[in-house]
Amino acid sequence: MKKIAYFLCLLAGFAYAQNPVYSEPAFATENDSIVVYFDATKGNQGLKDYTGSIYAHTGVIIDGEDDWQHVWTTWPTTNVDKNKLIKISDNLYKIVIGFPHEYYSSPDTEKILQFAFVFRGPTGSPQSEDLFITLHESEFSAAILEPANTIDFTEPERSPIFRYELDTNDVHVIASTNEVADNIKLFLNDTQISSGQDSDSLEYDIAISSLIVGMNYIHAIADKNGVYDTTDVVCIAIHSANEGVRPST
Repeated sequence: MKKIAYFLCLLAGFAYAQNPVYSEPAFATENDSIVVYFDATKGNQGLKDYTGSIYAHTGVIIDGEDDWQHVWTTWPTTNVDKNKLIKISDNLYKIVIGFPHEYYSSPDTEKILQFAFVFRGPTGSPQSEDLFITLHESEFSAAILEPANTIDFTEPERSPIFRYELDTNDVHVIASTNEVADNIKLFLNDTQISSGQDSDSLEYDIAISSLIVGMNYIHAIADKNGVYDTTDVVCIAIHSANEGVRPST
């Protein structure tokens, strides 16, 4: 008999993938001039090796709202230079957002938390999944860049990373800060597993066997000149139980 232990099995269809989108600067704030990059080889790969023009259907998540706001692009027919991606190389593109409040016509009184995108062909197909980039505060801040999920609902428990017992790769963790930190400490389920000093990043590989079935909290704490910031992600481990023959009696 074979049993498989599933935690949050309704979500188990989401495969781990590195986020296809990232920004320049890496720790972008709502007050920065921002360029967004799209790697079509990651995520659902709906646009991998696509040779046509790619456009962004895009909006923002603002403080106090869960849904996309200031979506100026009509689906799927808005095909103008403002939302057309610039091809850098095969499967790598960029879109120049510039200053977010100007690009999205968002009042300065609103706080922009995330960019939201669906990248697509001119008629809406092929397309990516929903993709998000989280903006950071202007002051000292920390973030876990990997593992990253293609789906981000702002709360770690709602945006988990799934790993399976038979995965051959470790969970590669990159904790990073927007300035050189005095200290960065990395924790797995409240147990410190690594630390570094006088650096803006910390990398560590977590073996799959180190994870417990269900939710695992990967947590980083960074400090600089007495200012602290914390960041975390949730990794859900799905393990297979041992196989055995059911007894006859």
